[in-house]
Amino acid sequence: MGHKIKVGGSAIINIDSVLSNVTQTIGTAAGLDSAQKSQLDALLQSLKADLDRLKASHADETKEIAEALEKAVVNAAKPPQERKQSLLQLSAKGLKDAAELVKDTAPSILTTAGLIAKFIVGL
Repeated sequence: MGHKIKVGGSAIINIDSVLSNVTQTIGTAAGLDSAQKSQLDALLQSLKADLDRLKASHADETKEIAEALEKAVVNAAKPPQERKQSLLQLSAKGLKDAAELVKDTAPSILTTAGLIAKFIVGL
């Protein structure tokens, strides 16, 4: 697994490290085939670009979204026999709820988070 880097007092670095961990989790996910990894990574990159534009002005909100994304991807990355549908649904809902924090400022984040949530629940 990747390195876990958390720096107190600098939310931007923390957000970047969480998103980096999510990318690594997708890349090494035993429970996803290459097409699923590619699709999820493309959605992640889109969300990351939107979060990058917003993190300076909404650091707390982007941190919550990044952490919810990490939980959702960790649950999705598990091998199919270890996945629990209830946890997939809960983590997908958490991601969508976190994205609701910025729906008025950055509606594309809510849209992309919804697509990621739908992908995860569909596993």
